Amino acid sequence: MLALVVVLALAAHTAAQGSCIKNTTLPDRLPLSVIPSHYDIVLNLPAPDSDSLDFDGETRIDVVVVVPTTCVVLHAAASVSITSTVARSPDGSAITATGTSFDAPNEMATISFPATLSGPYTLTLVYKALVRTNGRGLFKCNNRYEPLAATDALWDSHDGGDYSLAPVADAAAANTSHSRAGMAVRANVTGAVTDDIPQMLATQFERSDARAAFPCFDEPGLKATFEATISAVSPVDQYTILFNTPMTSSSYMGGRVIAKFEKTIMRMSTYLVAVAVGHFDHVEKVAKGTLFRIFTPRGLAAWGEFALNVSTNVVDYFERTYQFSYTRMNPKLDQISVAGRVRNAMENMGLCTYSPGYLICDPATCGLGDYQKIALVVTHEISHQWFGNTITAEWWSTLYLNEGFARYLQYTGVQYLHPEWDIFTTVNEGPVGPVGYYLNTYLRAMRADYLGTAPPVVVPETSPQNNNGQIFYEKGASVNSMVADVIGAPAWDAAFAEFINTYAFQNPSVADMIGSVAAVAPAVAPHFKAWIETAGFPVVLVTLNEATGVLNLTQVPITPTVWPQPSPLWWLPLRVVATLGADTADFVVELTTATALHQLPRGGAWTVRVDPEIKTFSIPYYQGSLQETVWDDLAREQTSPYWRYVTQQSSFFLARTGWLSASAVAHAVTAVGALSGTPADPIEVASQAVISLWDNVIAYLAVLGPVSDATYNAFLATIGAAIERTTLRVGITGGSDKATSALRTAAYNLAVVGQTASATVQLLALFAESPAEVPADVQAPAYQAAGARGSASDIEALTQLYRTTTPGTAQHASVVLGLSMVPTPAQCEATLALVAATAADWSASVQHMLRVNRPCRQTAWAAALANARTSWASGCSATAAILARLQAAGTSAQDLADVTSLLAEAGPASCVSALQKSTTLHAIAINAKAAAASKA
Repeated sequence: MLALVVVLALAAHTAAQGSCIKNTTLPDRLPLSVIPSHYDIVLNLPAPDSDSLDFDGETRIDVVVVVPTTCVVLHAAASVSITSTVARSPDGSAITATGTSFDAPNEMATISFPATLSGPYTLTLVYKALVRTNGRGLFKCNNRYEPLAATDALWDSHDGGDYSLAPVADAAAANTSHSRAGMAVRANVTGAVTDDIPQMLATQFERSDARAAFPCFDEPGLKATFEATISAVSPVDQYTILFNTPMTSSSYMGGRVIAKFEKTIMRMSTYLVAVAVGHFDHVEKVAKGTLFRIFTPRGLAAWGEFALNVSTNVVDYFERTYQFSYTRMNPKLDQISVAGRVRNAMENMGLCTYSPGYLICDPATCGLGDYQKIALVVTHEISHQWFGNTITAEWWSTLYLNEGFARYLQYTGVQYLHPEWDIFTTVNEGPVGPVGYYLNTYLRAMRADYLGTAPPVVVPETSPQNNNGQIFYEKGASVNSMVADVIGAPAWDAAFAEFINTYAFQNPSVADMIGSVAAVAPAVAPHFKAWIETAGFPVVLVTLNEATGVLNLTQVPITPTVWPQPSPLWWLPLRVVATLGADTADFVVELTTATALHQLPRGGAWTVRVDPEIKTFSIPYYQGSLQETVWDDLAREQTSPYWRYVTQQSSFFLARTGWLSASAVAHAVTAVGALSGTPADPIEVASQAVISLWDNVIAYLAVLGPVSDATYNAFLATIGAAIERTTLRVGITGGSDKATSALRTAAYNLAVVGQTASATVQLLALFAESPAEVPADVQAPAYQAAGARGSASDIEALTQLYRTTTPGTAQHASVVLGLSMVPTPAQCEATLALVAATAADWSASVQHMLRVNRPCRQTAWAAALANARTSWASGCSATAAILARLQAAGTSAQDLADVTSLLAEAGPASCVSALQKSTTLHAIAINAKAAAASKA
């Protein structure tokens, strides 16, 4: 592929040989007329604990000029000021650059020379730059333990973007998105704040921020070796300096600590370079020739013991699995806690960085879920040393080769280390969400894919939509899991041992990967390729002719997709289990055509389960009486919890795409409530099920906006009746363990929406006692009850709470939800006026009204449209934020007409791409289809 890009780049210019070579075909890509092979980096940094952010550096880059040129084009961020550049040839002759121009949008520097360059040179670039404070590039942050925030649940998703529907004054800030966390830069979580918080310097270069620390060829396909000399202003109590490789020497001169580091063994991409400076403690261990170290804030070394144990054992596991020793990459593996970062874990070669809660944990308080999350994240980042660092996706469009594999391997690795955890099927809760494969990865993939707006796992390199983290991480891992299950672990491991050993230290393509699979599973490899190149996934219609015993399996896309592709037929290796009395039929149907028929032993009312262990990326949709047995199993305590959870979620996916009516999906609601309200259902399992139910219900209620009052109210009545037993089980006060509190919050939220009389009375009484002192786990339900069912004085009390609670706190957010439940359009307008000054509050209020406050839906929709018009009149910065909210909230033919008209106006027409427009309108059309189907 690199050769292809070189050809494209060279074809892009028509000037005579000896001109300045630029990439005019792909202007956001380097021309590849100059290829780097080695970097020698010098960084002279300020003290982490000082106020200074300025630093200077020198980068020496060994390059080969493969096409004669009078310029060198490389990457440099706006904060990097190149003061001089010299190109020195092997014979010692030097050519000094005559000037440097900058392409700010693409962060490229064009360095001009008075003569034509050709062949090998060493470029020496002297520059000045700035330490950042936003968690990207080379940045400064707190050096302490900070617990994980709820927003860290998406610790590992690229390019999601936590877009906020904010008033126009904050529109630019609202449209901030960063790659790994899928959220805007999060504020440092308040821990044990002191007057003098220790600081540290650290780096986060993926995807494109190495250029903010040193001028470089900052594309993943341009691998090179690296060495470094790093100094920092330092007190006598010298700072520790870390780099990707072991230190060769350290000295203290002129108030600076100066550290020199070995040359990397392997060629690697610039985004994998890493630096850390600060006062740290650490634990260490040598295993099989590798030095493992966990670096922590001072005094917390013991908190890293668990991660150290995971690291040594999982490296051994991957070495044996892929027959490729870690020592071929690096003699050491450091991992360090970095607070206040954007991407919450990063696989830098030999120096992995983590948000503190993903690496270290107080042994006195660390619970099972905390240990499980640490094990998963550490295993994920270590697996990248093979998948991502040793072999690396050449461009971000095939990042699946890094992330889809690391996501899958985090589960196989942890399953190997701790088989007793059943990490694939567990419904256990971690510090920021479920930890199991099905509840975390598999369902997140479906949630991203079911509306038909997402691209395939891998896309063409020049595609206008070449990234969707939930797809190339989660769906990529899910497809990997399906294929590995079919061909078996030994064949899968053999295929990828061959892949890694063949393409070590290179940038292999997806075709190369499929070729390695074909060597061990030639019949499966083409199906594997088709899955990762096809958008969407199928519903399998399951029909039984009871008279003849003929079972019909028919695959249909869950919804049309905006992605241009022929009508897909997926490969589905489906296990089927059918029971009738004492008879059982257990067989596999390899569905590659639209329909397959199977003759059961005899006619009769068989109970049928298609893909009962959920091995394929599809949803069975049972017809007729077969569906009734699914609802029955959802309410059965003997049913495995992960199957219940996935089946419940799948019911809502089917409802949100028009397959199930509101009355049909109500069966799933009833089944969940029937079991979660009984002691037979463990609190931890019930908690996950009811939290999921709450998330699904509020999203589905938005779809039901256009339906009749009768249909809407019938669904609310189902919710209220289904959840009442659960509210009685947990009570409005009582057990305060995490699972019980979470179950109480979700159950009482549902009770408010479902208008459960007994729960509403309890919540209003608790609110009346002291609005400001409602227990935390029922604050959101109590405030919503007060807003929806309370008196005028209750609403006034909520208004006063809004003015006195601290923005950004959970209590303040709960007050916003309460004020968003007021029952009349005039009151909703008053709420929006009250919260308008705070972007996050306004966004949350509009969203909640659109979802669950039926009387105020039109008020909120009009506000969203008005905000869109005002925002686009000021520029395009908030485009993604606006479109994300409109496509989530639009649910009727009228909404579709509103947005179609809006996108035709001058402002959005200049901001919204054709793909963005079609995606938005497609999503609203699917919502409208689901609303129409809900009446059936």
